[in-house]
Amino acid sequence: MNILAFPMPASRALELIREAAAHERVIFPAQQDESPWYRAVTRRQVMLCLKEGELADAPAINEQGDVQCEMAHFSAGVNVRLWAVLKDMGGWTAIIIKVENKR
Repeated sequence: MNILAFPMPASRALELIREAAAHERVIFPAQQDESPWYRAVTRRQVMLCLKEGELADAPAINEQGDVQCEMAHFSAGVNVRLWAVLKDMGGWTAIIIKVENKR
């Protein structure tokens, strides 16, 4: 039997991302100092994107079965765009996958 995962509604995904950010349940990449995006986008800008940004694309189910979201927010003269995965770890947690900045 095949089980299909239904995508999460955008409004619910945004609510869960903001909740995770408000409660500091955000996981950043392990090697932040060596990551190229970390030098151009601050941790504060990423948190503001999670708290105040908008979804740039509809949430989708990734290969691991988690909800993946793309968000965008203008912060400190930079258009921050990030990709995060929502995971239920005893409370919804946002795991940052990738961050881009467009000056």
